[in-house]
Amino acid sequence: MRIAPLQDLKAEEDDATKLAQARKNLEPLRVRMFPVSYAKVDELEKKIKDFLGDRGRVVGDVRTNALVVTDIEENLERAARLIASLDTQPAQVSIEGKIVEAKESFTRNIGVNWSATGAPIKLGSTSRGPVNMNPSFNVNQSAAGSSGALNFNLNVGTLDVFGTLSAALALNESEEQVKIISAPRIMTLSNEKADINQTTEVPVRQVTQNGTATQETFQFKPLTLKLEVTPQVTADGSVIMKVLVNRQFRGADVSSAGQGAFAVNSREANTRVLVKNGQTAVIGGIYQSDATDGEVGVPWFRELPFVSYLFKTKNISKEKSELLIFLTPRIMGQIDTNAGNPTTTDF
Repeated sequence: MRIAPLQDLKAEEDDATKLAQARKNLEPLRVRMFPVSYAKVDELEKKIKDFLGDRGRVVGDVRTNALVVTDIEENLERAARLIASLDTQPAQVSIEGKIVEAKESFTRNIGVNWSATGAPIKLGSTSRGPVNMNPSFNVNQSAAGSSGALNFNLNVGTLDVFGTLSAALALNESEEQVKIISAPRIMTLSNEKADINQTTEVPVRQVTQNGTATQETFQFKPLTLKLEVTPQVTADGSVIMKVLVNRQFRGADVSSAGQGAFAVNSREANTRVLVKNGQTAVIGGIYQSDATDGEVGVPWFRELPFVSYLFKTKNISKEKSELLIFLTPRIMGQIDTNAGNPTTTDF
């Protein structure tokens, strides 16, 4: 047991520290080259500097992808352990995406058109003779103007006033079902951004009028399917993904004159998710249902009971669309032998 004033003990400790530091300052410097396999030399160089002594220094050689470290032997051993821990093989991740689109549409048109050519009618008497009148009418003309899958025409007969009376029945019903599956797939390293895209050039017709001359040109509109992802492999074998999925496709024509103008529809999802290795996650979905029920007809007559269908055209339109986006990450090979059991290293 030793009993001494606190100031004496502290002074002795400071002297021992100064002596150890003086010995390190007198210890000869050594130079060692550390080859780097997977990490970036410039990034690793910045991290090694904080673990060297006052006289130590590090230089990165990009051509040979190596670090040249100058320091005493103790610090060189510490730098060697740090470089071995940081310069590890990064995991490779394969990301497979599936974009499933389903669309269902139904349209029905029902209508009856009544028309009369009219019979000549003579009214009054003038110096030039009687006034000749030829009446004609059409009821629910939109039915006959539509192109129906079933068109039934019937001449009812000839009346004294209306002349030839005819009826036209138009029935039209269409149903469409569309299913589209897009499956982009890409492989990248952990914490490295990757993207894959597919582009289709669609021509758009443009007509320019120069006086009496007409000039026709075409411009190409790109429609793309793009998958952009940045995966990060965790210690327990999961994958954190920053994902951007975008799909553009041609919509309905917006010009009835056949000028080649059309709408561009786009579907996009931008998110960040955590998924287990090999499992599939639904990262987004859009469900849309549109229903239209309308009718065109003669005022008042289209509301009469029992005979209302003789004076109106009924249009029914239903459309449903559904979009689902799936992502499946797969870690290629093993990260290391202790995957899922993180360890610590003393430097």
